[in-house]
Amino acid sequence: AASILEASGFNHLPPASNAPFVLGILYLAHARHCRALGQNKTAHAQITKGLHLLALYPENTETADAWHNLGQIELQMGSLDAAEGAFQHSLRIYRTLEQPTGIASNLISLGVLAKNRGDFSQAAALYTECLSVFDQRGDQRGIWTCLINLGNIANVQQDYPGAKSLYAQAYAIIQNSADKSRQALTLVNLGSVAREINETGAAMQYYQESLRISEEIGEIRIQAASLDGLGKTCLTQGDFEAARDYLLKASTFALEANLLPQVLDSLASLGRLLAQRGRSKQAAGILTYVLAQPYCPDHVRQFALRELEAIKTQLQDAILDTAQEFQELTLDAVIASLRHAHFWEQAE
Repeated sequence: AASILEASGFNHLPPASNAPFVLGILYLAHARHCRALGQNKTAHAQITKGLHLLALYPENTETADAWHNLGQIELQMGSLDAAEGAFQHSLRIYRTLEQPTGIASNLISLGVLAKNRGDFSQAAALYTECLSVFDQRGDQRGIWTCLINLGNIANVQQDYPGAKSLYAQAYAIIQNSADKSRQALTLVNLGSVAREINETGAAMQYYQESLRISEEIGEIRIQAASLDGLGKTCLTQGDFEAARDYLLKASTFALEANLLPQVLDSLASLGRLLAQRGRSKQAAGILTYVLAQPYCPDHVRQFALRELEAIKTQLQDAILDTAQEFQELTLDAVIASLRHAHFWEQAE
């Protein structure tokens, strides 16, 4: 529909006709559909076109929501500064319109951004403030979002009992709802805590159920997270072949959805796998590549640094030679090289 209207010159009609507004809304609707399919690049382009047309009109909730969605895409693509700018733009509009839910949604997104930058105290403060807002309004989805994000902060700070409690509260809210996406995402988080406290059997069950649900609804982003969790759990159990297969699938799915930080997370775990199999040079190459990417999340960076430090004494200058082989490749080329059986034959 947007293509037909664009071909008819709707985008060039005067604002008073409302034609550009209608076309802009269609672009944003298309963007939401693309995001659901994991097509972030297309969604980004559609939102940009929609915002260009909506800029002809007074700022409204559609404009604010579009900026927020743009920020989420930038965040998933690892463009933290661009994401912050989009969230702040959306927040300013929602404050002007005095929309509490919109304000809280942007504060949550800014909290995710703070977490990715390693500012956990700021992130927790933002989530706690939002939880109070949603609680007063009886907004169950909002409460769920805050609980999940507070759980993520506790998880990354290794407060696993606290994280488990927060995730369990979130799951109780969403368990019997029709929202399969949030159910699957909560299960991924419960799986991550179970894995960290070495309850690997429970972790596998959580991840497998999350994968089943996300495949059923076609949610590729959660499929990538579920596969990553399964791979990490298999690595903990010492099942290296299964771990490799899951992590390679996870990185492929995450790349398809353009979730670049998630790709690096899976690659870092593949680096650990190689190191545990005694292939320190290949591990060093992968880990150094991960650290060189500007969109590497703080928790992945810290993990990669620890793994790299553990094998530095074995390799010394050989790290630089091995790492250089990967630095010259694009992200999709790195994953493609890891998918080749020849690489693993060499590694083994």
